[in-house]
Amino acid sequence: MVMELTEPTDPAPAIARIRDELTTATRRGSARARRTHPSLSLVDQSLLNFIEANPGARGVDIANHFQLHKSTVSRQLKILFDLGLVQFAPDAAGSGAGPATRGQAIELTASGRILQAESSAELLAALTDRLAHWGADDLETFAALLSRYNSGA
Repeated sequence: MVMELTEPTDPAPAIARIRDELTTATRRGSARARRTHPSLSLVDQSLLNFIEANPGARGVDIANHFQLHKSTVSRQLKILFDLGLVQFAPDAAGSGAGPATRGQAIELTASGRILQAESSAELLAALTDRLAHWGADDLETFAALLSRYNSGA
């Protein structure tokens, strides 16, 4: 039996195309976020989404998830605090009194929950419209590949 050897394919063109497609998707997402809620950037909306999906999240948890420096996340969160969209969660004793500590959990305010719900619904509607002609298998494959990419595997 003769084994046929194949030449390895150069991944560079495909990786460059992936870069270009991710850049386009990100820029379009940023533009959509600004049209949806002009006062919020895509970064702001991603923070609201993370906080909503991860009750008890702290700044360090957000930094770890998005692979950002804690000071970067702190500056981004300050915007949301100033807009009244997030607040420090009451401490374990439930008092909520006293100054906030660096490792304290963050939660959405009532305004933050409303804005997050609107933003999330509009994004899901846009994605549903954009992917309406994709089959279930393609959607599952796309979701799995994005998860794999985001996990770093």
